[in-house]
Amino acid sequence: MRACRPQAGAKRFHVCSSEINRNSAFFRLQKNYIQMKKTIVFAFICCSFFACKKSENLVTFDCIPAALFMAVTKTVFKTHFYNTYISGLKEEVSRVNKILCEGNDSFMFVTVFVAILNLRTGELEYVDAGHEPILHLRCKGKIDQLPKQGCMAIGIDPDHEYISHKVHLNPGDGLFLYSDGVPDAADIDNQRYTLDGTIEFIQSFWKDATAKELNDKLMENLDQFIGEAKQFDDITMLSLKYNPEGDL
Repeated sequence: MRACRPQAGAKRFHVCSSEINRNSAFFRLQKNYIQMKKTIVFAFICCSFFACKKSENLVTFDCIPAALFMAVTKTVFKTHFYNTYISGLKEEVSRVNKILCEGNDSFMFVTVFVAILNLRTGELEYVDAGHEPILHLRCKGKIDQLPKQGCMAIGIDPDHEYISHKVHLNPGDGLFLYSDGVPDAADIDNQRYTLDGTIEFIQSFWKDATAKELNDKLMENLDQFIGEAKQFDDITMLSLKYNPEGDL
């Protein structure tokens, strides 16, 4: 389940569909039921860029190039992962990276977490390309960060070699993915919510919660924390709870 809070001035909504929200996107890429091996591929993507416009007293960032770059990124990912057979997760991510590096004169890039989850065994293979630390929510209540080992954001170096990692999800385990707007959320005194604060709050109720309840409670807590402060970034989150006995 994915939820997001738009930037100030945008229409407010609590639980949103799997589409682009400002500069973040989540989508399912592929379902595969071949030989009873149920798998699902999913991606969480955030877009960044360096270009800005200057006037006499104001510096503004133009969201249009980022939105277009995100649309292209989403299309390229889907093109590569919608095929029934893929050569391998890290190989496909490397191909996507080469394509997005071509003609990227605006120096835009995307941070990506893309993963294949085997719904029968709980094996999760993933590539973390410069994304925020992913939280592994264990069924007994402990929360760890998935290992990160030096994969660069996509769109910077066409020759970068991406590495995939594997972890095992036990029944009742979960994942929490988010944009930097979650830990960077600030209150009226400019105090940050922080990643430690996020983990502490989730840990207080995760064990008996559904994925939707995690999103709902965390979003409510963030709203209370931010209060009347002006929001400077979008807040996007995706929670997943592994239930091998349930329907996809």
